Amino acid sequence: MSKNRVRDIHLKDAITRSSRTSVNFMGEDLLLFSDFKDVPIPHKVFKMDCTFAVICYSGSANFALNTEQRSIKQNDIIIVNTGETVESYEVADDFNGMTIFMSKNFMDDIIMNYEDVSHLLLFSRTHPVIHLTDTDAYLFSNYYKMLEYKIAEVNNHFRKEVIRSILRAWIYELSNILYRDQQMIEKVKRRQDVIFAEFLKLVEANFKTEKRVSWYSDRLCISSKYLSAVIKNASQRTPNEWIDYYVILEAKVLLRNTSKSIKEVSEELRFPNQSFFGKFFKERVGCSPLQFRGR
Repeated sequence: MSKNRVRDIHLKDAITRSSRTSVNFMGEDLLLFSDFKDVPIPHKVFKMDCTFAVICYSGSANFALNTEQRSIKQNDIIIVNTGETVESYEVADDFNGMTIFMSKNFMDDIIMNYEDVSHLLLFSRTHPVIHLTDTDAYLFSNYYKMLEYKIAEVNNHFRKEVIRSILRAWIYELSNILYRDQQMIEKVKRRQDVIFAEFLKLVEANFKTEKRVSWYSDRLCISSKYLSAVIKNASQRTPNEWIDYYVILEAKVLLRNTSKSIKEVSEELRFPNQSFFGKFFKERVGCSPLQFRGR
């Protein structure tokens, strides 16, 4: 039981537990590790009491963030915010990356009065793994080196202000990448909404004669697999479920509001025979067409 107990990771504790041989820190606000292997994460389940960012330069790692499985690889950056829980992490032997810890107060102070940045960092809570281009990764590496250099410059009277400015610039660069990703996701979503609307129009007009998903995907000039993924994502139903929905809806209308025989209803809905229609109807409604008509 105790093995799975959630432990808080405090920045102060991380500083105390670290060997300080490959670590740079500034008071209890900022902590850097140039080698991820030195990061003191002793528990399999832990909750962050600070902001934690890792830039992966080699290898890979898998973990659950707030119970959702995530993975990172070369040129990925992961942002773990205050209050989030990490568990079931597995780090490859060749994994390496730079790590930054920031206290909540220090992080809040840096982004204070920067509403756009705060909004984009909220976006990172649902999209915590961000892929960097080679140029982005090189830029972030240089920011990290500047932070290391300035943290070590203890005689600089404006050391804390310079470090805060470097971090603010780094966060702006990160926010720009988040903005780019957010715009791409919204563009994809808009495209998916259009596909969903066009799909429903096609189904409404053709469900009696066309019940194959491939027919609809061909008309939309996309693959059946992509259509299925889009429709499921947009509506929580599969394309087949939507087609069946319209078929059953029409069948109910015809059975209740017309004098057509079940055979005629079956033929109007283009089923191969009455028996096939009866089975199809009962599987989805829970009773036979005759029983439904008699209710």
